[in-house]
Amino acid sequence: MVRYIIRRLAWMIFVVLGMTLITFMISHIIPADPAKIAAGLGADASAVENVRRDLGLDRPLPEQYIRYLGGLLHVDLGRSILTGRPVLDDIKDFFPATVELTFYAMAVTMFVGVALGILSAIQRGRWTDNLIRLFATLWVAMPVFWFALILQIGFYGNLQWLPAGGQLSSGIKLTEITGLVTLDALLTLNFSALFDALKHLILPVSALALTRVAEVTRITRSSMLEVLGMDYIRTARAKGLQEQIVIIWHALRNALIPVITTFGLQFGYLLGGAVLVEAVFQWPGMGRYAVLSITSVDFPVVMGVTVVASIVFVLVNLLVDVMYVLADPRIGYQ
Repeated sequence: MVRYIIRRLAWMIFVVLGMTLITFMISHIIPADPAKIAAGLGADASAVENVRRDLGLDRPLPEQYIRYLGGLLHVDLGRSILTGRPVLDDIKDFFPATVELTFYAMAVTMFVGVALGILSAIQRGRWTDNLIRLFATLWVAMPVFWFALILQIGFYGNLQWLPAGGQLSSGIKLTEITGLVTLDALLTLNFSALFDALKHLILPVSALALTRVAEVTRITRSSMLEVLGMDYIRTARAKGLQEQIVIIWHALRNALIPVITTFGLQFGYLLGGAVLVEAVFQWPGMGRYAVLSITSVDFPVVMGVTVVASIVFVLVNLLVDVMYVLADPRIGYQ
């Protein structure tokens, strides 16, 4: 197992390199000049040229890319063209909000999806199963940004039940420790901030999670139906075991492998969907930071966000592989 993890971590280097190369090429294909944006609208040609020289944009593309890789070796993601701050410092500020949003969305996705999948499997052919399957078929194609806007219009614009966006209301004070608002509220026993933060999480988490619940539901249902038809399940029932024990301890445990695989894939979808959800709900996370950098052609920020997202995604998939062994000890790695 240890050798396998080390080998996967070594491959992660090539994955990150590939992502940086693809992102670098796409960023420089865009017909826009970040030097003009950084210099300002009223800047003349000489001022723009000076900015381009300071940013190193006057050098050949291969040299720019090699210099960027050299910075990565020293954990230097460069400086933002717009703000002038180190990109790594900006990501440290924005990343916790994205982690918090994605964590809650993943928890809702897996809990609701697995529960609906189990219910659909054990109610096979009944109206409950048909209703859940209809939901899964329709919901899987729903655009996340459209659903986010519908939730915002409905629960904020019309009903005024939930806040439109942000992490905390303007009058709420919170001592920052980890950058994760709900965790900081718990650590400081600030329950008013905790309640307010959870209210702000409801809409973005719902928008991000419910569009992915359908896929988890379908995978869980298919896996459960396959396992429920096995001989050992019939044997367990013949022994007189309670149906809840048969479903949870025997069937679900052996149906978890496809669900765990879905966990890794859904994390990638959620991380990508967070970009749109954070833009709609004005969530101060890395996704919104990425959108602002793309619209302003801030190359170092785009590259930095890509590198961090790639590393996180690869680490999550490594965690999924480790969870395989925990779910089924018969699985081994060479």
